[in-house]
Amino acid sequence: MGLTAGILRILGALVVLGILGILGAFPLEAEAKSYNLFGLLSEADVDAELAARWTESTSFPERIEKASRGLIGAPYVLSPLGEGKAGRVDTDPRFRLDAFDCTTFVETALALTRCRDLQNAKSFLDKIRYLDDRQTFADRRHFMTSQWIPGLIADGLLEDVTQEVGEHETQDVALVLTPQRWRRRRVARSISLPSERIPAGTFRLPFVPISSVLNRLSRVPPGTIVNIVRADSPGTFDVITHQGLVLSHREGIRVVRHASPVSKRVIDESLEHMVRRYLRPRRWPIVGMNFLRIRPGDCNLARPPQGP
Repeated sequence: MGLTAGILRILGALVVLGILGILGAFPLEAEAKSYNLFGLLSEADVDAELAARWTESTSFPERIEKASRGLIGAPYVLSPLGEGKAGRVDTDPRFRLDAFDCTTFVETALALTRCRDLQNAKSFLDKIRYLDDRQTFADRRHFMTSQWIPGLIADGLLEDVTQEVGEHETQDVALVLTPQRWRRRRVARSISLPSERIPAGTFRLPFVPISSVLNRLSRVPPGTIVNIVRADSPGTFDVITHQGLVLSHREGIRVVRHASPVSKRVIDESLEHMVRRYLRPRRWPIVGMNFLRIRPGDCNLARPPQGP
């Protein structure tokens, strides 16, 4: 891959800092300083890198891995994206490459995978994060099980492949979401979200029991999103609490690339290691994993027409 002068300067700086390949040895500072490649490059250099990585990729899962590799090492920051300076509720930027939580990492990786330059990736990220092409807080896809997943499946971006992984062991959870259930949560009192924007109804989510995933690691297709599913509880408004990208590394080992609130940055973790961590008893039990394949494509999103 041909590296630009800007990229070479960045790589040289990383070597001097001693963090190339050993990011874990350095704690992130309070201001969440970014050490990931794409967070340090200029937009022009990121564009050059994306174009090169697209050209080098021989498959769509490989493109996902290469496009998201430049995000490894970025600090974990809860809710780092918003509606920009013009936003009425959340004025965080609408696009950034230097900090992520688990969902904004997945969303940004999807945008970089489907679009080979930042200008188009920024527009595509808006399509992922918002309903009806309106970039307002009320139109953001806040709810994972009842809004984000069904919406992106309907848009043609994702396909649920949980059944393919779990086969006869696949189970499902029925999440019943009502405005009343939402309002009982403390977060609802701090978020200005109209009642009509609460996706009320019953939403079924398939999952592979966490104890069964260990025997099915090789069945998880590279280039999928893994969602961590917890037991349904009336005191919560969702059952998904974390997500990441499943990729294939050396010798076909499945790894999860995710913005980790534990490690405080974007990391690669073997899927087996993640599953074994989640097998430990917890106050809010983890019951399984849901898997969504990222469908191949480019910047064109086949969003279905909206009703009147």
